[in-house]
Amino acid sequence: MDSRGHGSLSTHDPAGETLYGVNLGSIFVPGHGPVHQPKLHLTPTERHVWQFEPGQEIHILETDFGRMGVSICYDVQFPEVARIQAEQGVQLLVVPYLTDDWRGYTRVTTCARARGSVLNHQLPWLNRDPMSSPSVG
Repeated sequence: MDSRGHGSLSTHDPAGETLYGVNLGSIFVPGHGPVHQPKLHLTPTERHVWQFEPGQEIHILETDFGRMGVSICYDVQFPEVARIQAEQGVQLLVVPYLTDDWRGYTRVTTCARARGSVLNHQLPWLNRDPMSSPSVG
């Protein structure tokens, strides 16, 4: 596999025939194997320029401190992902993302706050954005 960027990689389908890109959030918790949550909703750039494929599954990670789910960047803007995670007993929603402008930062963090309380599930959320632009305030 060759790296295409932060959290993204190129890989082959299970039959080993087609090379495609996917955006993954990889979670490593002591005592557990890694969990790789693919991004479900792609941006136009990911889909058309980078030719990434969307993920199809939602993984829930059992940890010593509770059940954890991941919504990668744009995924957090879609309430059905948080609803499904909450219905599966997720107690912490992790939202990794990368943006280089204030609008992107505001959009993702506002949606993360909203998804944390979607349908009154009151999920706490954790995010990390290594905002790459010095102009972001």
